Amino acid sequence: MLIDVSELLTKPIGEERNLEIKEKIDAEDIIFLSPISGNVTLMGTDAGVLATFSIRAKIKLVCARCLDEFEKAVNLNFSQEYIENSKDEAECRISTKGEIDITESIRQEILLEIGVGELCRKDCKGLCPECGVNWNHKKCKHFKKR
Repeated sequence: MLIDVSELLTKPIGEERNLEIKEKIDAEDIIFLSPISGNVTLMGTDAGVLATFSIRAKIKLVCARCLDEFEKAVNLNFSQEYIENSKDEAECRISTKGEIDITESIRQEILLEIGVGELCRKDCKGLCPECGVNWNHKKCKHFKKR
């Protein structure tokens, strides 16, 4: 998602602009069930633009214990600085057209939020290590051994 910040770069440092976000984002490693929604405040800095996000989305995950798919609502508040004329590949940069691409920043923050080992529910029973039955749905003859 590209945002034109060229006008903001000509304003005095500290100048702000608020935008509402409602955008579908495609990412290989995240399945979005709803568009990203929320808002972003853009503020001019001496190095470029500071973007402060407050966003929501619904995503599909796979339970680390039972392998069932489930939905998770993600609510994030974070900031990211976009640097003008930066040669550093690790920094978020402002393009020569005066645009910032917020897609990657949002994707990375969501990945940090969900982490590793998400469960469909706190009391997920998982899979039977003997026969593979999902103990959340059905008990097998091995269940009592555990």
